[in-house]
Amino acid sequence: MPRVNDQQGGNTGRIAGVFAAKIAAARARLLARMAAEGLTAEAGWRVHEELINSPEGMTYLLRPIHRIETAPASLEVTIPLH
Repeated sequence: MPRVNDQQGGNTGRIAGVFAAKIAAARARLLARMAAEGLTAEAGWRVHEELINSPEGMTYLLRPIHRIETAPASLEVTIPLH
């Protein structure tokens, strides 16, 4: 069965690959910044990922999250989807 983007002659696969690469790079940057602040997986910290839809467009948000501790807002990373 042909892929949807092949049937439509579009760039869906290429765009998805670019988006996935942007998310991976942003996650790596965030994890490095978290480690520098001592927010490690061993201490219970994780990366929360969220897709936000607003009138201005869609944004992918990555931020530290912990069951008990409050994360610094300065460590949020956003990726606009245009």
